[in-house]
Amino acid sequence: MIVLRCLSNNPEERYPNASELKLALEQVALTPAPLPSIAVLPFGNFSADKENEYFSDGLAEDIIDALGKLPGLRVIARTSAFAFRGKGADVGEIAAKLHVGHVLEGSVRKAGSRIRVTAQLIKATDQSHLWSERYERDMTDVFAIQDDISRAIVDNLRARLAPGRPLVKRPTENLDAYNLYRRGMHSILRVTPQSLARGKEYLEQAIALDPNYALVYTGMALYHATSANIGLTPGSEALPQAKAAALTALELDETLAEAHAMSGLARAMCDFDWVGAEQDFRRALELNPASGIAHFHYAKTLSSADGAPGGGVGGTAAGAGHRSALRALQRLARVFI
Repeated sequence: MIVLRCLSNNPEERYPNASELKLALEQVALTPAPLPSIAVLPFGNFSADKENEYFSDGLAEDIIDALGKLPGLRVIARTSAFAFRGKGADVGEIAAKLHVGHVLEGSVRKAGSRIRVTAQLIKATDQSHLWSERYERDMTDVFAIQDDISRAIVDNLRARLAPGRPLVKRPTENLDAYNLYRRGMHSILRVTPQSLARGKEYLEQAIALDPNYALVYTGMALYHATSANIGLTPGSEALPQAKAAALTALELDETLAEAHAMSGLARAMCDFDWVGAEQDFRRALELNPASGIAHFHYAKTLSSADGAPGGGVGGTAAGAGHRSALRALQRLARVFI
């Protein structure tokens, strides 16, 4: 626009002097370039056993989690990206609705101890493939596959990355525990009495195999909080258990965004500690800005606190700021939740 204005045949449309032109150029220089953006769609389950969907979903979720921690990349959270499952929407339509420039899609075929993973990184504007790859490896290499895919995305989108640091953190050395955790979360997120009971059983089996697997305790915290929310278990019984599970997760790994999000939820639901809950949610989002679970429960907590007896967060001197944050989070819900 600046060049066209300078070259205009109409003198009135051109800059009146060099100072005005200099100011316009400085404003362009100060305007940050938009961050590259991506939506990771649920990977198709091409296994003979359709129950393996928990695994294909989990692989995509782990990639979302790894990419979401990068400062130079805007990543759509799981719930928004997975909402297009089975809708028949093409990549261009999905990208337009989620306001992203790129989409990752793929598939997983699991047979015994072997897995085949395909992945394609697609540019939304012309639906061209920037990168694609197929991996055929042992199950023991699942975390390496996730890291390879994440690094390929970073390289192609030129996102900032700390050199030498693995993108995908191995959460446990026990693959059976990992599979049980993924089965458990897949069941819990269905939010029915039956699926919650199954999810709890899977998580308990995962803990038995690896008592130091921090993510499993965040799943247990979510199970107890959800059980209280839908009236499956009395809050007086479930909420202290949710709080205890969240604290255990934090003790095992203080860097887990999910652990801080569940701690925030427990503080809000169990202790009505609105300020402490907000601190936890903010810390979760510092660790992983694309954490859908943190955005969702932070927004819900701010909403509850804003109308809480005695004011809660919304009634403090910082109430206006918190209400502004709530409105911002509600806008973000269109993207992250």
